[in-house]
Amino acid sequence: MATNNEDQSEWYTVICRTCTYTLPVRYQDIVPIGQGAFGAVIRATDRTTGRYVAIKKLLHPFQTKTHAKRSYRELKVLIDLNHPNGQIVQLYDVFTPDQDRENFET
Repeated sequence: MATNNEDQSEWYTVICRTCTYTLPVRYQDIVPIGQGAFGAVIRATDRTTGRYVAIKKLLHPFQTKTHAKRSYRELKVLIDLNHPNGQIVQLYDVFTPDQDRENFET
């Protein structure tokens, strides 16, 4: 999983259906894909690579201990299934604009 904090120094906010997303500016041309009980997914164009990416916003991931466990489990599965050429699934990045890493871990 690669993170590039330089690409995430500027953020913008967009509303797509019922969710508000705060995204790095590199992700543009937002299109809704779907929404479920635990999250909403949009498609965006990564202006840095030119590729389409899916961005999932977890809705209330820490609402309960069960939600937190499911959110963590999903992230771990995505990390473990990270396919080298992106044919199956590839996790490019994980970000939260609301918290820095130190506050997120506590």
